[in-house]
Amino acid sequence: MPHHRQIEGTNAFWQKMADARHAMAGGRTAEALSTLREMEANYDGQLVVMTHRLFLLSSGAPNDRLRAIATDSLARFPLRAEALHWAAHAAFLDKQFERAEALVLASAEIGPADADHFYDLACARSLAGDITASLDYLGKSIQAGYRNWDWMGQDSDLANARADARFAALLRSHGR
Repeated sequence: MPHHRQIEGTNAFWQKMADARHAMAGGRTAEALSTLREMEANYDGQLVVMTHRLFLLSSGAPNDRLRAIATDSLARFPLRAEALHWAAHAAFLDKQFERAEALVLASAEIGPADADHFYDLACARSLAGDITASLDYLGKSIQAGYRNWDWMGQDSDLANARADARFAALLRSHGR
């Protein structure tokens, strides 16, 4: 019977995660955060809960809870790519661009590197004023499947890269 309870507990966990993800996808951020806060209390230290909280919290302003979860996830899971990557997003919000870039690079090393890693590196290099590297990473991101063209056109992290004529040429080379 203990195995049956474990399966029921696992099913309940993933159903709650699905509820939170559906709320996120539906733009119901407050509902998603509420579900994830409840999960955080009930499933302390679960990486999937932590990374989903980081995802939601990193879409707003920097705050102490975001910093605490990022720090905790790195302490608990220092060799997990997703912990490193979402901690990088927290560092971006705190304008710790060198730290953010180092965390994204570490995440990509553990990997595998994907379109989001390359996009984040493009942002980091643009913010640092290294336009050539930014555009190189942005090209890699597009080749790896990144297709949020509208966001590329408005993301303030890419403002320096967008000011360069090579940005428009890169997008044109991909049919944009």
